[in-house]
Amino acid sequence: MLEILKDSEERPELFDWFGAIDCSMIESWALDLNLVVPRDLLDLWNQTGGGDCFESDTIFRPTTLPSAMPYFVAGDDIISANEHRASQGKPTSYLVFHDGVFSSAIRLADCALVTLGRHYQETGVYSDLNDWYVRALRAEFASKYGLSDIA
Repeated sequence: MLEILKDSEERPELFDWFGAIDCSMIESWALDLNLVVPRDLLDLWNQTGGGDCFESDTIFRPTTLPSAMPYFVAGDDIISANEHRASQGKPTSYLVFHDGVFSSAIRLADCALVTLGRHYQETGVYSDLNDWYVRALRAEFASKYGLSDIA
């Protein structure tokens, strides 16, 4: 199980997920856009649909946001988020999937997960979603929120 999902079960008040998305819908979305997405990120989206975590971070929803759900914020879907960032100079070689205290992206050339600095320079490279979550996002918030140590 992904560490982010374990933390979400342990501390549900810290995570506000958008809602599960059927795998076939996500895979069709990725295929339509000619995107290769890491399997573990697809699994997270399947189970959660992305969402807000901690006090400042969002994992973007991979498909368009349902207009019938008024609590979605414009720009919380990955396409709108990336279009906005592209207008601010984001290279096309990255697909940003998370934003908050820092930004995180899929490096499209090799499907690696990376963190990005203010000017879209790589500040970290991660082997998979768990590695990204534990060493980047969770590391930022674990002590503040008293998240249990990972065994």
